[in-house]
Amino acid sequence: MTRKTGAFGAMAVLMLGACSTEIVGYRAPLHGDDAAVEPIDLGVEPVDVGTPVADVPAAPDVPDVPPPPPPPPCVTGVRWTMGNEGDRMMNPGQACVACHLREREGPTLIGGTAYAQPLQEDNCFGVRGTGSTATGSAYVEATDAAGLTFRMAINQAGNFYYDSRTRIAFPLRNIAVVAPSGQRNAMDGEAPHGDCNGCHTREGTTTVAGGDPAPGRILLTP
Repeated sequence: MTRKTGAFGAMAVLMLGACSTEIVGYRAPLHGDDAAVEPIDLGVEPVDVGTPVADVPAAPDVPDVPPPPPPPPCVTGVRWTMGNEGDRMMNPGQACVACHLREREGPTLIGGTAYAQPLQEDNCFGVRGTGSTATGSAYVEATDAAGLTFRMAINQAGNFYYDSRTRIAFPLRNIAVVAPSGQRNAMDGEAPHGDCNGCHTREGTTTVAGGDPAPGRILLTP
């Protein structure tokens, strides 16, 4: 998730006490008999630092502004309550791939949940998608280590997963959640595996030793 300008050719000499400050400009170094440096008159009057400066009134105290309240734990108001019943909308927010591998069913390469707000609880439904990757739909896009770019539809629970028979190689890169408007919320860095909710928990964590924690939930930017 955009500078600097070059330094200008001026030098300030500040001496303590009641001496003045003089600004002197310099030209490019000369050679031979012309090597003596002559000051350039910049038309700036010397400033006597010993002259008292009028008191500047102190800035008024600014009251502390409280931070905005956190979003509700489930902004959609819809929760999955059917436990581990096999369904495409099951257990939003939970680590999909880890469970699928343990139960030996369901997509086992990539799975996750996209939300519209941070700090959403497990089993809370996320973004209501259409289950399509067509123009005007919400989906997740990524490129695998071999250069294959693919898209995963977001369904009515906010869940997305990889269910193609085409093999993919990790790590994944250029990962982005794409809104129906075309707005992209891109992930910084690469994903070493496809268990997205394993790292993108409510508060954010990591499954990689020594890795930086994820910044909370996967978010779709309108």
